[in-house]
Amino acid sequence: MRIVLVVLILAILLLAVAFVDIRAVWFFLAILLVVGLLVGVYYLFKQWKKKRAGQAFSKGLDRTSRNTGGDRSQRARMADMHEVVGKGLKAFADAGKDVYSLPWYIVCGEPGSGKTETIRHSGVGFPPGLHDEMQGVGGTINMHWWFTNHAVLLDIAGKILFNEAQQGGSSEWVEFLNLLKTHRKNCPINGLLLVIPADSLLRDNPDEIQKKAGRIVRHLEQMQKVLDVRFPVFVIVTKCDLIYGFREFFANVDNPRLQQQMLGWSNPDPLDVPFRSDLVSSFLDSVAARLRRRRLLLMRDPVAVTPGGRRLDEADSFFDFPTSVSAMAPRLKEYLDILFVSGEWTQKPLFLRGVYFTSALIEGKALDVELAAALGIPIDHLPEQKTWDRNRSFFLRDLFLHKVFCEKGLVTGASNTRTILRRRYAILGGVAAIGLALVTLVSWMGQSALKHSVISELPYWKAGAEGWSGDRWHPVVVSGKTPGSWSYAGRDSIMVGQRKLTVVDFQSELEKLASRNLPVPLVYRPIKYMVAGTDDLRRKAQRVIFERGVVEPLVTATRAFMLDQRLGWDDVSADRVALMLRIEGLLHCHRNQNQPKGLEQKIDPEYFFRVTLQPWLKNDTVPHELVRVFERTLPQTGRNPWPEPWLSAGTTFDENQPVSQGWAAFLTAVRGVRKDQQAGLDMIRNTRVAVESHLTRENAFMRSVRDRVDDAQWQRGVDSAFEAMSASRSTVDEMLNRTAALDGMPSSLFTLKTAYQAMFERAKERSKNAARAIAAACVVPGDAEKNAEQPELELFVDINRRFADVDKAIDEAYQQALPAREMNAIPKLDMEATVPAAGTSDRVFAYRFDVFKDTVTELFARTDSATPLLGRLGVSLTAQQSSLGRTGTRGLKYEGEFRQEFSVTVQTLIAKATEDGPVNMIERYSRELEQTVVNKTGFPVIRAAGGMKEAQMREFYALVEGIAGDGKLDTMPPSAKTAYAKLAGRINHVVDLVRAVALPTGQGVSVKISAASLADQRKVIEKLVPGMAFAEVFAGNRFRSIRMGEKAVRTQGANATEILTVSASDALPALEFFVGAETKPKTDTRVSVTGTWAPLRLIAQEKGCVRLDGGRTWLCPIEVVTAEAKTYFVLSLQFEQAVPALDQWP
Repeated sequence: MRIVLVVLILAILLLAVAFVDIRAVWFFLAILLVVGLLVGVYYLFKQWKKKRAGQAFSKGLDRTSRNTGGDRSQRARMADMHEVVGKGLKAFADAGKDVYSLPWYIVCGEPGSGKTETIRHSGVGFPPGLHDEMQGVGGTINMHWWFTNHAVLLDIAGKILFNEAQQGGSSEWVEFLNLLKTHRKNCPINGLLLVIPADSLLRDNPDEIQKKAGRIVRHLEQMQKVLDVRFPVFVIVTKCDLIYGFREFFANVDNPRLQQQMLGWSNPDPLDVPFRSDLVSSFLDSVAARLRRRRLLLMRDPVAVTPGGRRLDEADSFFDFPTSVSAMAPRLKEYLDILFVSGEWTQKPLFLRGVYFTSALIEGKALDVELAAALGIPIDHLPEQKTWDRNRSFFLRDLFLHKVFCEKGLVTGASNTRTILRRRYAILGGVAAIGLALVTLVSWMGQSALKHSVISELPYWKAGAEGWSGDRWHPVVVSGKTPGSWSYAGRDSIMVGQRKLTVVDFQSELEKLASRNLPVPLVYRPIKYMVAGTDDLRRKAQRVIFERGVVEPLVTATRAFMLDQRLGWDDVSADRVALMLRIEGLLHCHRNQNQPKGLEQKIDPEYFFRVTLQPWLKNDTVPHELVRVFERTLPQTGRNPWPEPWLSAGTTFDENQPVSQGWAAFLTAVRGVRKDQQAGLDMIRNTRVAVESHLTRENAFMRSVRDRVDDAQWQRGVDSAFEAMSASRSTVDEMLNRTAALDGMPSSLFTLKTAYQAMFERAKERSKNAARAIAAACVVPGDAEKNAEQPELELFVDINRRFADVDKAIDEAYQQALPAREMNAIPKLDMEATVPAAGTSDRVFAYRFDVFKDTVTELFARTDSATPLLGRLGVSLTAQQSSLGRTGTRGLKYEGEFRQEFSVTVQTLIAKATEDGPVNMIERYSRELEQTVVNKTGFPVIRAAGGMKEAQMREFYALVEGIAGDGKLDTMPPSAKTAYAKLAGRINHVVDLVRAVALPTGQGVSVKISAASLADQRKVIEKLVPGMAFAEVFAGNRFRSIRMGEKAVRTQGANATEILTVSASDALPALEFFVGAETKPKTDTRVSVTGTWAPLRLIAQEKGCVRLDGGRTWLCPIEVVTAEAKTYFVLSLQFEQAVPALDQWP
């Protein structure tokens, strides 16, 4: 019925969807198929996961049974357990059940506590065939599995908990717990049923109770440690039928429902509240109180329960039953204290869910503790009073079904359930908040996306609808004011909403919008699929705008250009004709329903715009956006191929006026020389003129060398003629380079003749290429066999027929392009100038010029003019002679035109350069020496601005040491010896002066300054001022003492008196004069010598200095001017080396 209902609902939905759009039916069916597949995959995955989990658990059990140490009995027990579990798992698998969907409980207690019988008589419902109903009779060996309809019960043998485990004896228990943890990680067990027999509570003394409870605690702690969860513990007091009065108390309970209700106490505290031991007495008292109320009801019935029995005897027994229950309270409290109070400090403490009293069988004799104590005999020795129905159980089924199994979800991994609950509530609230936020966000994003995708496109479509002028939309080219002129309008601006875009950018962005499907938010996506054609209509509209705004205006402008006969023929003209022919060929192909096969048969977008748009862009390049839009918008194959029929200009030669006019322009071009070709011919002619001019100047230079009058005039004439020839050489090189840059020129050395030939061949080839381009376009694309079945395109037939005389016309036109007179003069010019010189890669005119240049350079000593000669005079003279030798050898090897004149000219130049070259080099050296020593460095140091610094002097000293060798050359050409002798003297004077006044470090030498002796004073002063009495002009007669620095001396000493020693580069302290013989703080007059290098300044600036001792001592008069007279005082300057005389200073 459900399947029929689902099918009917689906059929109704399909009919409703089909009513909207047939495409929506397929979309709906696709959704159903996907959902069905997902559900099927999920179901198969769940089945596979269940099967795999069962197999893994079985393998784990099998491994446990095989790895049980060396105890044969233990291995046997594990093998028995594995066999039982295997059978149970197989039975569940065969029935399609999953044991992992049921809660698992462990039932444990001391041996003989009645665990197995409690399970067997619980009445919870056991599936038939899953286990032996008599298992556990006589005691449990290790453990038994009880599979019920509501849970799985694990009956653990009491000896595992209470027998002293030998070494490795309990490994099967630990391994089994590990297996539970591995395969039921989140919930290994759902609870623990701890069985305590009533006779143990009645019979055992406190020590035995404490011992038993301690063993149970150890195993429970081990269980918690391995399983790592908190689980509820249900304490079940079994064998309550052994409590004195129990049998009589409940003998008359025949109602099964009342017989299986719960008897006991459930812990009302939350899970996290620690166990309170004081509740044990109170809950037992409450149980006893309820039993006492029931006892009153029983005592009102005078009829004996058993036939032939005495009601008084029965009343005696059941009257003591509440008291017997209360008597167990101390022992039960001690039991629970050990189990639960001591475990509260563990990581995950156990929690007690309740204490319940049960009875599975009625067997054995009741234990009357008070009677045994009164008689003084052990409680086991009391005689059995009466026989009861054995197979009666009390208070079991509801305990399992309505208490234990109902609380299967109390297991937790948290030590504090309040904390985990608060965390879960927080997570739930957070997830709800996040979900609400996500729903809000998705709704907002859906609205924003819809607004962006739909509303944002409106300005583009509005601009596309409003920009029409006739049948065009904002054309990228527009006609100019003059006929045949067109201008590019792709940069014109249009308004798109609030934005300003160029026409090209608008076409590009509109194509991007139309090329992608309209982005619709996910929530509205189904509606989009139910409305057909939206994206197709957008693409069609974009194509119309592109065709009417770009393609049609460009094709129209190109055809108009071809129709204007005044514009002539250029490099693009052939491509224009070819493009128009290709358009007609594609249209013919589409009319015949034939498709172009490859890219070579289609019109390349870049080719289209290069032909139609590039001429109007001037120096700009074609916008790549248009190329991309063309390629993506106008397919040339498939449905609605481009070009469309309205683009045709005619299928015959006469009808298609642009093609016929373009053909006429082509024929006119091949019969004459085009403007660009004429420019190339003019370039070659200008090169020829430059070569002729250079040859004229070269002959003038050779005549100036040979026609020698006198040396001065000869050198000036040669130099002038060489400069003129150098200028013409530069002009020829420039013209040859420009000619070489022409299209079609050979890469190697070319002559004027080969240049003309290359120009002609290039022009002819371009004309023939144009013809071939037009001819190649006259082929209908597509499958040749299919084209053969259709009528030929008449336009192509007409063009092919007109190609017969084109090649002949091209050859005749270029044979008449150059006059015969010019062609006849070219071979002679090539031999004199442009052919390569023998054995070289230089043209003959360049070879001759280079030889002339080398000799003139050596003649005027211009070799490496950028490199100073200082310090390199000997090397430069040797290099000059070597260069002249090599140049002479090159001159002798020349075998071209003008060989005789060239040879005489070179020999004359070499002879003159050998004689005059060294003299010119020495003169150049002298100029460099003067410029470097005096003008550049300011030496002597007193000429430098502010005096030469130490670093400057150090560099200059190194330079002087470098040129010292130039003044000591041993060999010199005879013509240069006189000039060299003069130069050597100048060099040596500079070297001697520098060495005398400075050290290699740049510091000055030590100079001792003294007051000259009286005799030297007289000699110098009388020579300085002849005709004047010495006593009148000698400062020492007026001033008796002088001081310079810290030392004072007398002015009229018979011998020279040293004052101080200074460095030649230092400034001197002031010379102070005193009238008296002793100095005083205030001087009578003073004389200062300012500036660094003061000793040299005294020698150079003071008049009348006398050079003594070969220049080591200088007597320098100091002018002392006072108000009364002008007098003189002489200082003695002593150098370590001789300082040259002033006339030898540079």
